[in-house]
Amino acid sequence: SKSHAARALFNSRRDIPAMAEAVMLLARTEAIFLDPVYSGKGMAGLIDLIRKGAFGKDENVVFLHTGGQVGLFAYADFLTKAAI
Repeated sequence: SKSHAARALFNSRRDIPAMAEAVMLLARTEAIFLDPVYSGKGMAGLIDLIRKGAFGKDENVVFLHTGGQVGLFAYADFLTKAAI
């Protein structure tokens, strides 16, 4: 299922770069700030599903942003290194 695929994306530390990419992509392109722990990982899963063609061009997709932007401060060093 689609939700299982999104959860499976983050079963290991090797998938952390996908989260960093998602957090930085939305910040740069949409001025939407995601926390790395929950919303960042969820968005990375959604981006992965979109890239894999899980949704049709005529389908609507909703991502519920639940907040947590203050969590970015705890990951400032990590995100700065990931951006380089």
